[in-house]
Amino acid sequence: MKRRLWIGMILLLLIVSLACNLPSGLQSLIPGNSQPQSENRCGDGVCDGPENNQFCPQDCPLEGSQSAQSEPLSVPQWFASGGNCTLTETSVRSEGSPWAYDSQGNTTELLPDGKITCVLEIQICGDTIFKQQVIDTDQDCPSYLHYSYAPQTSVCCDHWQAAKQSASPCDPTTDADCDGVNNDNDSYPLDVFQQ
Repeated sequence: MKRRLWIGMILLLLIVSLACNLPSGLQSLIPGNSQPQSENRCGDGVCDGPENNQFCPQDCPLEGSQSAQSEPLSVPQWFASGGNCTLTETSVRSEGSPWAYDSQGNTTELLPDGKITCVLEIQICGDTIFKQQVIDTDQDCPSYLHYSYAPQTSVCCDHWQAAKQSASPCDPTTDADCDGVNNDNDSYPLDVFQQ
């Protein structure tokens, strides 16, 4: 009898634990959870963060629509598709190298044995975003320096160059996605939806 009681209590705790940790999409299936919960990403049913009707229309319908949930935020023009601008793809390289680099990505010297430099280099409209970190060879490079954190992206270089000159709405050479986080500190420097 006591054993059944213990098993019943464990099952109850497991069910409660699972219900509390369900992704928001599944939580909305539970009675009383009719409002979608934000997962801070496009497609979660909530218009928040840097999402807007241009980059995430499924979460952020056009203004004036009854289901619009928040006012769209400004997204840099150089990531906009369409218009009279020819789009250019970024190129990205990430690697572990035995060399030391300066802040522009130029090699300066060979590192001592047991050290490597983890590198993420993004070529965008003739400019380079260069991020690096020196680690011990028995460690793994930090994930934010992997090329998957800056996937190939279409860019309007005319708008990019104009923003470099005017620094409006931001200087893309220091904040490529114009999200207020400097490229050096932004784990996703080309993604307005993640920082």
